Amino acid sequence: MKTIKTLHRIYLNPDMLTSVVEFYEDLFHKDYFIRFDYTELNLTLVQLEGILLLAGTNKTWEVLPDIKKTRITMIVDDIVEVQAYLSAQKNVMILRKPKEVPTGWNMTVEHQDGTITEYVQHDEDKVNLFKKEAEKLRFINN
Repeated sequence: MKTIKTLHRIYLNPDMLTSVVEFYEDLFHKDYFIRFDYTELNLTLVQLEGILLLAGTNKTWEVLPDIKKTRITMIVDDIVEVQAYLSAQKNVMILRKPKEVPTGWNMTVEHQDGTITEYVQHDEDKVNLFKKEAEKLRFINN
């Protein structure tokens, strides 16, 4: 069981997404890693360096208030191992068991300190599809 990356989550309205992405790309001198629309939840997600931007409307946040309570996303190599480990810990609550998502698998956990954390195991084939789409967008916009 290995944590590959920890991401700080930032929630915004969709009209801010482009300018915020540009700001962080300039700050880090790097393009974003992945960008995709999670249409099922009416969200757009962008990962760059240690940040995960989540863009949704006020209506999105009203319908999905628990998403905004999640403070950290941890990319892990094996979500089943993480679930087994966390299930054995005292004062840790699995809020949502592993489920398939557009980039692989995720689950949501409340740690003993009250921090709500999303754990994600990427499926490299799915992630690579989103990365290719992002490259096409960059090419079209340049």
